[in-house]
Amino acid sequence: MTLDITTNDTNVATILIGSEHISSSALPGTVVTVTSKAELSSCLKNYPPKSFKSIHLIIHSNKIKELYDPLALANFLPKLSSSPPENGNEISIQVLGSTTGTANNNNQGGDYQPIHTSFLLAGLTLQSEKKEVDSRTFVSQTKKETQQKQNG
Repeated sequence: MTLDITTNDTNVATILIGSEHISSSALPGTVVTVTSKAELSSCLKNYPPKSFKSIHLIIHSNKIKELYDPLALANFLPKLSSSPPENGNEISIQVLGSTTGTANNNNQGGDYQPIHTSFLLAGLTLQSEKKEVDSRTFVSQTKKETQQKQNG
């Protein structure tokens, strides 16, 4: 695992999964590169709880089956801050590559089930799914921590 910390925005963590074609130089905040499925769940383990306002994952569509761990998002939740308290925190997953097709064509843009499953396993509700010509972005916001404790 390669770790590259930039200083643009320390409230953001960007996790590049199998990033051989992704440049980290323009990305804000903490940038972590993951090259295996086993590394994904623990890639933020060296950061204390409540370190980030947003966590963004970026993966190419043909790497989902090989490198994406649907259980990983649940491990990232403790790393999200509750500040400012009036807002939730964001977790997003951007899948690069073709957004058409099916899983039968070597995952060249079709089998997003592991992505959907990961939000469910983390107890998150998918709030938006933005489809573009060359990518698809999945976004969820966590609830305010204070509301969760009062309602829980």
